[in-house]
Order: sequence, then C-alpha cells, then structure tokens
Amino acid sequence: MGGCICAAYKLVVVSFVEWGACALLEICAAICVDACIARTRARSTAVFGDNIMKKSSTIYHPIFIVGAGRSGTTLLYNLLAMHEDVCWFSNLTEKRPSWPWLATTHRLVDLPVLGQWMKRQFWQRTRPSLRPSEANRIYHAYVGLDNGRFLSENDLTPQITHRFHHIIQTHLYYTGKTRFLAKQTTNNQHIRLINALFPDARFVHIIRDGRAVAASLARVRWWPHIRVWWLGQTPTDWATAGNDPIELCIRHWQRDVAVILENRHLFADRYLEIRYEELVESPGTTIGQILAFVGLADTAEFRRLLPARLTNMNHKWSHQLSAAQQRTIMQVAANMLAQLGYGVEEVA
Repeated sequence: MGGCICAAYKLVVVSFVEWGACALLEICAAICVDACIARTRARSTAVFGDNIMKKSSTIYHPIFIVGAGRSGTTLLYNLLAMHEDVCWFSNLTEKRPSWPWLATTHRLVDLPVLGQWMKRQFWQRTRPSLRPSEANRIYHAYVGLDNGRFLSENDLTPQITHRFHHIIQTHLYYTGKTRFLAKQTTNNQHIRLINALFPDARFVHIIRDGRAVAASLARVRWWPHIRVWWLGQTPTDWATAGNDPIELCIRHWQRDVAVILENRHLFADRYLEIRYEELVESPGTTIGQILAFVGLADTAEFRRLLPARLTNMNHKWSHQLSAAQQRTIMQVAANMLAQLGYGVEEVA
C-alpha cells in the first residue's frame, strides 16, 4: 500500500508542475479509481466491465494507422481511440515512457458519463488534458527509431524489439484493454520494420486528395523544421536553395502514399485502404468497415460516441492555392492523383 501511495504522490506532483490544474483534477480522479481497483480487484468488473487481472498483456493484432500527414490520420486515430477495447499512447505516457503506471490514468475514459464526455473531446479539436498522442518521444527517444530515414526489417535490433513490445504490453496491462492502436506519421517510412516487429498487425491506410494535403501541409507550423525522410533536409533548406515550397509538399504526399502502396503486398489481408472523403461523409459506415477488418466489436456503446457526419475540409485547397501552385501540383502529381481517382481538371 505504501508503494501505491508513493506512486500516487509522484503522479500528483508531476501533474501539477507539467500539466496544470485541470489535468491534475483528472489525474487525481484516476488515482482514486486505481486505488479502488487495488483494494477490490474482485469487484472491478462492476466498474470497468471486466477484471483487469484476467486481461492479457499479449500483443494481439495491433492496429496501425498509416497515411500521408494531413490526410486525416489523426482524425481517424481519435475516432477509433474511443472504442472500449483499445489502448493507445497518450500525451501523459509520452512525457514519461519509463513510468508505465501512468497508463492507469487512461481508465478515466472508462468511467460512466465523464468517460463518454472525455472520449468525445478526442475528435472535437479541444485538446483535452488526456488524449491519444503520436508519442514521438516514445517512438524515437525511448524505443530508438530514427524518424529521419526509411527503416526496414534489416534495421530491427534486440533493443527496439524489447522496448517496443514492453511499452505496448505495459499499456495493455495498466489500461486493462485487449488491443493496441497507434498512429504515428513516421510509421509510413517504418512500415516494413513494424511489420517485422508485429507479423499479425493490421494496417489501415487513409488516403486523401493530394491537393488538399499539400495545401494543408504548407500551413502547419511544424512543417518548415522537420527533416523530410526521403530528402534528408528540411523544407526550410529546400526553399532556401531556391526550390518551390508547394512542390515539396506535393512530392512528400506522393512519397508517403507510394511507400505504403509499394509495400502493401507484404501485408496481404492485413491491409485496408479507406478514403478521407468517405470517412467525413459517413463516419459510421467507414468506421464499421474498419471494425470488421481489425476484429473489434461493433457495439452500441461505441456507436453512440461517433459523429453522424464530419466537415470535409477538401474544399479549401481550391482557394488556398494560387493558380501557379495548382499548376505545379498537377505537373508533379497528375498521374498519381488520377490513379487514385481524384479529378485532374485543367488549371487556367
């Protein structure tokens, strides 16, 4: 019991310093929930729907969302993260990968009323204090993946294998879930390594009109400073050398989509392709297809959390991009756009 109190104390202190008072209230609630589980394990079924001690931390059919950045990968991640059987890396566990018990805080989303409210915040762009995360720190600093280049099965090391498996297993254990869900944009260039790490993984590839992706990518604040994995330099370096910034955006979309399509034969029936446009038009239908594919129950509890419809942001590119930028995009990517079924009307 003393160890539990000590862990709770550490969590409260770290929460107050790093995450603020709002997060602290949520974390304190999680500590209370976890303390109840520790005292009455036999009664945990009544609170969480299953006995945590009977849950397995075996990594079974992990689910990886892949797709070019700005294609709706985060939206899809946040929608699927509401499912009652999945766990994920969060903004809290990313901060301290060496403290696996932080995943206990995820149990807040399993509570009646409060949990449903928190889950809906995932996709409503409100950035709640507890939310699914890409977890860059876990992938790169803790597991040891190099996000600046393509990684294949030949780059797999015992350390990467041990750390990746361990951190997923601890999340499964402390959350009491049966399935793991991940979204990390760099998984596109790590897709072969991930397939070697998890031979039974399910890959869900979301594709969006490259023109909308390029227009969106050009406007996000982090884009100028990242090292583009297939280029070996940043977008700022590219522009400084006198190159067209929008050309790099559309080429990046091409490369991200292409690397997934070129390797999909490795996954056979473990690969599903969906479209952003279909997801926002009919979330329930598209999510239903994904649930059937990955083997998650299509429950009324989950369905109640899904939006009936989402806003399609594709209309923005036509007025965000100048005629010159649109011509550049078509010169670079007209063939791929057409192959994927996107209209390639001529630009004046």
